[in-house]
Amino acid sequence: MQNVTVTLTATDSKSGVADMGYCIDSVNECTPEIIYTEPFLVDGIGTHYVRYQSYDNAGNVEAIKIMRVNIIETCDSEPPIIEIITEGVMGNNNWFVSIVNWTINAIDNISGVKSLNYSVEKQT
Repeated sequence: MQNVTVTLTATDSKSGVADMGYCIDSVNECTPEIIYTEPFLVDGIGTHYVRYQSYDNAGNVEAIKIMRVNIIETCDSEPPIIEIITEGVMGNNNWFVSIVNWTINAIDNISGVKSLNYSVEKQT
């Protein structure tokens, strides 16, 4: 599983920072009620929102800030799917008796297709 480590920092030069609160959700609506004590993980493929705010020793509360974290699947263990479409008139013994057209497609829905290489050899 993919994850991202998040570290939050806050400063207050007058009364000092009392606490920081945060929350994580996928719809950007949670209330930052978890007290921040150390870096934490955001995990799972998809879009996550980290909402956070700090409180100072004088009782002031910072406006909620939002960090969007997008985690994508990077472990692609599946090869691309290759599709070859052949068009032509087939004769005896699997020999074509017309001009042959090939359409070659490659599909990879996870990481995409970087390149498609092919060669054609003439045999008699």
